[in-house]
Amino acid sequence: MSSDRIDWQSEPKIPKRSSPDYGETGLTEGIGIDMFRLIHSTEKHPVTKMPLANYIGKLNEDCWTDENGNRLTPRSLVEIIKEQGYENAEKKYPHYLQHIRSIQSADYSFPVHVYRGHVINGAHRIAKLIIERDTGNTTQDFLTVKDLKEIPREAIIHPGSN
Repeated sequence: MSSDRIDWQSEPKIPKRSSPDYGETGLTEGIGIDMFRLIHSTEKHPVTKMPLANYIGKLNEDCWTDENGNRLTPRSLVEIIKEQGYENAEKKYPHYLQHIRSIQSADYSFPVHVYRGHVINGAHRIAKLIIERDTGNTTQDFLTVKDLKEIPREAIIHPGSN
């Protein structure tokens, strides 16, 4: 299926960069990424409307850790939240609290950043959209995506092979 270009304009109210007290960082292919810098440095990057189905499988990657450092997949939390709801999931799985709350507060109107086929920013948004779709709270079946050919230098924290 071909993707449709859409006009996406927003001014996210997020810091220009992460700080020791508050930050969002990630690691992909050995490259450390400051997510706030990534968002700001790709503001003018084209956004494409893509089917949600293209990204559901990405939730099976163990790309997150819980508060104890154990690896987990976004899919596991999607299933827990769909089955138990946010409040009960928070009570029963306090070591997943950060991710549960991030999913609950996620705004899937913001684009997901993809690099070499990997979601590098936006898994919480994908998870929320799937939960809301599967529980009947939305019929939306697409994401807005920024498909990056390279990670902007200003967003890189730890150099790797880019």
